[in-house]
Amino acid sequence: MSLKERENYCGTDSISLIRARELGRRGFLAAAASSLAATAFPHGAAGQQNSNPKVSLGQISKYFEKLIKAQATFRQTNYDGSWATGKIYLHRPWRFRLDYDPPAQLLLMAAGQRIFIFDLRSNTGPEEYPLKWTPFYPLLAKDVDLNRSDLVSGHFGNENVTWINLRDPGGKTNDYVSVVFRNEPLELAGWEYHASDGTTTVVVLSELRILDELPPNLFVPELEKRRHYGN
Repeated sequence: MSLKERENYCGTDSISLIRARELGRRGFLAAAASSLAATAFPHGAAGQQNSNPKVSLGQISKYFEKLIKAQATFRQTNYDGSWATGKIYLHRPWRFRLDYDPPAQLLLMAAGQRIFIFDLRSNTGPEEYPLKWTPFYPLLAKDVDLNRSDLVSGHFGNENVTWINLRDPGGKTNDYVSVVFRNEPLELAGWEYHASDGTTTVVVLSELRILDELPPNLFVPELEKRRHYGN
């Protein structure tokens, strides 16, 4: 990686957005909404929206019945142009993991009803938050029914792409996430995190694969605590 690339890489100290010791409630959501890779979707949902989306909320809910265990690569692009790459693992219900590639030293994990944020440069242990703080909460449930979710604040699309907007579950901010799906075949493409300060962090997934099995130790925070902090 060249010096210029390292300067733009979303790791070490280049951007506080994903530094665990600085992650508060919105900080976590922004970090978790920041995974992007080689296959881009049309950026800027607001400019592409259509009141008659091709894919219904019921179809998206049914898609998640099959999206139980999966992995994908990601490339993360932040509002300031910095970026990172890595892998994401999903095991519904209530489990996911984002592993950032070096030089970033960050691991995000959902296990049960908790989120764990591991800053691998720190020796103080992970930060921990309730999973229900994230707008992704309804998508991680055992049974996904977006038609009945009060967190869906928008549903838009065109011939190629569909978006659903998920608002802050606590209702305390105007932050929201636009989750993006390719239409044919229906596939999770990524998401855009829109902060109330006007900044946007974009996520595009690539090489998404639905799997029969994932190693169970991917979602055990106690193992990561012992591995990185020795406790």
